[in-house]
Amino acid sequence: MAGEVFYGARLTVRACTRNIIGQALLGVALLAHWAAAAEDETPSTWSGSASLWTGAGVDTNPARDFVTGGATTPLDGMVSAIAQLEAQARGERGRLSGRYDVGARKFMRLPSEDTVIQSAVLDGSLYAGRYFDFGLLARARDRRGAERDYTDLSAEAYLGFTPSGKVDLRVFGGAHRFLYWNGIAASFYTPTVSFSVRYRFDKRHSMSVTGNYEPRLYNALSFPNPGLDPPEVRAQRSDNVFTAGISYAYRGPFALTVAYSYVDSTSNSWGETYRRHRGTLTAGVKLPWRWTFLGNLALQWAQYPDHMFLSQDLNISEDDENQNAVSVKFVRPLGEHFAFDARYAFYFNRLVTTDYTYLRQVAMLGVSAKW
Repeated sequence: MAGEVFYGARLTVRACTRNIIGQALLGVALLAHWAAAAEDETPSTWSGSASLWTGAGVDTNPARDFVTGGATTPLDGMVSAIAQLEAQARGERGRLSGRYDVGARKFMRLPSEDTVIQSAVLDGSLYAGRYFDFGLLARARDRRGAERDYTDLSAEAYLGFTPSGKVDLRVFGGAHRFLYWNGIAASFYTPTVSFSVRYRFDKRHSMSVTGNYEPRLYNALSFPNPGLDPPEVRAQRSDNVFTAGISYAYRGPFALTVAYSYVDSTSNSWGETYRRHRGTLTAGVKLPWRWTFLGNLALQWAQYPDHMFLSQDLNISEDDENQNAVSVKFVRPLGEHFAFDARYAFYFNRLVTTDYTYLRQVAMLGVSAKW
């Protein structure tokens, strides 16, 4: 009976998730329709865009595996596509924006690693006087495939303060729900509190500071410390996750962003605590013959106080957010709406405590269209 209840609840949550993403997509379409109708009735401005990218290439580690003892990972060819719809409306009393993305990746020899990802964002705010605005921000992300199915949902209310064109301060408060379908025990719920501050020195130089706190409660019991006798009493797993970041951006003849972030995740479950430092450097510059170069470098250092690495199945950040990485992309427009690009990415990580190594290279050629 308990299994039937759990299975039914899981189906209900899956159905609600699909409904939320569908409603978010509908919201984007309604936003564009409302903005178009409002253009003639109110002094508002609106804009919308649609884009599609498709490409093919090779991946030296499709399963994203950590290996040891000189083991190798299989190389496979793949095709990918990403589509995006976006709309914004701004009037005298507020603004409203929405975005929907869907991406898919198909492998030639390893169909078990095929992946489909959907995400949607809705953001609306009302102006309150000259310096303040308040609004709501909702996000939904759903990933299917490669035995890493998850759904990530969040909703936040925020208050913004912009005393001048140089300062933008925002404070957020809301809730975050993460559902990991391949291991429901790794799912969690948490209230969330965060802030962001941006200061523009002038048109070319700016700096940002961010912070976030989440006291996460998991659908699992904590693991006891095996070194204690008598053993600890198991309780519901809870993690206190604190994130902070600072970045500097330059926009001129070239674009440059330098950023540092720190994550402290302290858990009552033995082996699940970690701390991570990460630095990134992102640059973009125009080249001769209408080419543009975009590059990214990311280096990180992680600590595991219990000398134990979290399962890679539970640490489900995107590859470029969870590994040391170097990526480059060359883009050239093909007329008004189309562009060609060539991209390469190298990901690396080594777990000193377990001597496991993560190594992955991805190379792709693609064509994009935007209206």
